[in-house]
Amino acid sequence: MKKAAVIGDLESIYGFENLGFEIFAISDFNEAINTIKRLVLSDSYAIIYITEFLASAISDELKAYEEKIYPAIIPILGINNNTGIGTANMQRFVEKAVGSNIL
Repeated sequence: MKKAAVIGDLESIYGFENLGFEIFAISDFNEAINTIKRLVLSDSYAIIYITEFLASAISDELKAYEEKIYPAIIPILGINNNTGIGTANMQRFVEKAVGSNIL
């Protein structure tokens, strides 16, 4: 069975552990890139949530995983420094799925 992970600053992600997610508290961008590579290579994760701020900071590296089915890497809101990337991506996915922007 594939697992779910959450990557970001500890303040934003610690609550996900109580929901059964594996959390990875990140202190710098290089650590985030290395953690994502490690999780993808492990082939154990179906979904990786990452805080918006972190996702926007390493967006070039995340592009390499956009076409992969597993794991899906999805930006989520953090406590601070939200960028709107999660909402923009969701609008794009919905528009692609239904043919128009219904949000």
